[in-house]
Amino acid sequence: MNDDLKAEISRLKEQAGKDMDLGGSEIASAFIELDLINEYRLYIHPILLGEGKQMFQANKLMNMEHIESRRFSSGVVLLRYGRKKSKEN
Repeated sequence: MNDDLKAEISRLKEQAGKDMDLGGSEIASAFIELDLINEYRLYIHPILLGEGKQMFQANKLMNMEHIESRRFSSGVVLLRYGRKKSKEN
């Protein structure tokens, strides 16, 4: 299944068009494990919960770089991170 997912997403990435977005920690974890995510957009909502679950279940370390922070009038903050570019590029 993972090989099929990686092949299909790679095929879609080669096509012209807009960026692909996905939401939800479970699907994001699958994409992280397959190294298919180029940019993360994390929306922080000003709500404090007593407990929760881990954001991503994937067990992979990735070096990311900050792209943008934006605060909305609702108090929500968007944090954008992308793959860290190597020093060789």
